[in-house]
Amino acid sequence: MEEHKYDLATFWRDYGCQPELWSGVQFPEGVTLTRMPNVLLGGVDPTRCRVLAIDPAVKNDSFGMAVGYLDQAGHPVVDGVTKFRKSDGDAFLRPSEIREFLDRVIPALGVNVLIHDTWMFPELLEYVQTKYGVMTVKHIVRKEDYDRWREMQSNGTVRVVYDEELKREAERLIVVNENRPRTDHPFGGSKDMADCVANVIWYLSTQKMVSMDPGLVMLHVI
Repeated sequence: MEEHKYDLATFWRDYGCQPELWSGVQFPEGVTLTRMPNVLLGGVDPTRCRVLAIDPAVKNDSFGMAVGYLDQAGHPVVDGVTKFRKSDGDAFLRPSEIREFLDRVIPALGVNVLIHDTWMFPELLEYVQTKYGVMTVKHIVRKEDYDRWREMQSNGTVRVVYDEELKREAERLIVVNENRPRTDHPFGGSKDMADCVANVIWYLSTQKMVSMDPGLVMLHVI
């Protein structure tokens, strides 16, 4: 339990019957998160173009989200993270709950791109495309995306909003040394929010932002 407390990768390698986990954790130095308002927990700011990443769990019992934008220096700022969980007694997370949330945040935060890594909720993708004109992009988070987050963190070119669960997810991520190293969560863990943050940083760092008509956004807000 001491190894589990201070060195998660060694724990899984030596005591978790996973000797392939010699590579260690994805963020050995920890993650640096910034105390700033979490816009997915409330707020209106349609003056910026934002991207939103979603990550539904395979078991359909949770649903991660993150949102971000480029600051004046061209650096990514992830200023919103959240996670939905299925209600007690429900067999799965209700898609209508997610859709209602998107109806609030897309116009309120100026979202014009939605990033996803699975086709679990195609009706949601079609919904945001037709109602808000949001462009949807499929991108599976890989180790290189987490490496980008770690590198940008080390040189101070990314800011990510503080969230206790996000911190816990990210700092427990392990590097699995298979045919090709990959970043994964330990047994019983999750990375729903962390994957969303990595996807937002990926898009803002490597893709061209789509322009937005502020008048249309304000019309949605009103």
